[in-house]
Amino acid sequence: MEDVKVLDASGIPIRFHAINLVAITKSDTLTYDPGTLFVGTGGDLYVKCKGNSDFVVLKNIPNGTFLPIECIAVGASSTAADFVMCY
Repeated sequence: MEDVKVLDASGIPIRFHAINLVAITKSDTLTYDPGTLFVGTGGDLYVKCKGNSDFVVLKNIPNGTFLPIECIAVGASSTAADFVMCY
């Protein structure tokens, strides 16, 4: 499988292999296996990572952003939308 080549907001390549994609629902109670989060429609993003017990806000995430963090949840208060978890 060839690397997926995506640039972050700074123009730096992000490389990973995704073999499974899962649509994510905003929720304060649902959690998912840790994975790289794709944000289709930008905005403020409340996320919980593998090592956190609380949500953290990431402000002004642009459309079409891959976040190379081990995300396990997207909070209901997020204004961003259209999430896909990449495994």
